[in-house]
Amino acid sequence: MTDAELQKSIKKEEGLRLRSYKDINGNYTIGYGHLITNLNSIPMVISINRAEELFQEDYKQACSDYEKLNLSLDPVRRSAIVDMLFNMGLTRVLKFKNLLAALRVNNFQEAEEELKDSKYARTLKKRSNRNAYKIRTGNVLLED
Repeated sequence: MTDAELQKSIKKEEGLRLRSYKDINGNYTIGYGHLITNLNSIPMVISINRAEELFQEDYKQACSDYEKLNLSLDPVRRSAIVDMLFNMGLTRVLKFKNLLAALRVNNFQEAEEELKDSKYARTLKKRSNRNAYKIRTGNVLLED
């Protein structure tokens, strides 16, 4: 999966909202799932250009966070982890200790099982199923 394909996939997963909203965890969010951290300056509306700028910042952070995990995965499996990092952030992904341990030894079936047995999987069923499939098979579902 190329960088451009991964970005397109994440944008599709997140959707674009130019008005701020509360996500499923009650956090204020805007654009392509950008977490608003300064609640004193919650923008009500942003432009498409600003949404793209925020997306690029968040995507760059997710890729940087992937490097911190010290995983050596093929591009498709890497895309699943970068997607999770984009969606949840490094702190929450680090809580997937068994998943990460399985990935480090290329036990992709175990990694898939660990992913499917999580709050993430119960909350974001379709997204997590797509990522679990990528992790197990190293392939992208045709709908991606």
